[in-house]
Amino acid sequence: MPCLANAAAHPNLLRIMSTSHRDDLHTPPFFDFHQNGTSWSIHDTDTGEPVVIDGRPQTGLNLDEADELTAVLNRVKWQAAALRAGRER
Repeated sequence: MPCLANAAAHPNLLRIMSTSHRDDLHTPPFFDFHQNGTSWSIHDTDTGEPVVIDGRPQTGLNLDEADELTAVLNRVKWQAAALRAGRER
């Protein structure tokens, strides 16, 4: 789970941690974000490794960037999984 230390200072942190972004409430997130000193990074929840997009690790982000990008990445992955599940029926 993302770090809760700054939740009160940043309302979006609680939003990203909620299930409101998910269509399937039983599917855990594929990605989450963590604070690293003064910056944030996005990690794959299976491997724990930083997410890499276009060859660039998603590290050194500010909280807003990490929050927004994590939400988008999870939404895309959940939608892709739902589409695959629909085709397999």
